[in-house]
Amino acid sequence: MIRASGAHIVLLQEAAGWCEHNFQQAARAERDLGMQVPWDALEPGQSTTMPIRPLWPLR
Repeated sequence: MIRASGAHIVLLQEAAGWCEHNFQQAARAERDLGMQVPWDALEPGQSTTMPIRPLWPLR
């Protein structure tokens, strides 16, 4: 639903654990959404994140 919306910025709640296990959940979200997750803003215990759709294609 998020990918189909075409949104350029999304605020996600309940994203706890995205920085655990070498950021595996964040990497999967990037793949599934076609967006970039600001990994440097992810911290243990944090439950929000803001994936963005870049103006250029992801590699």
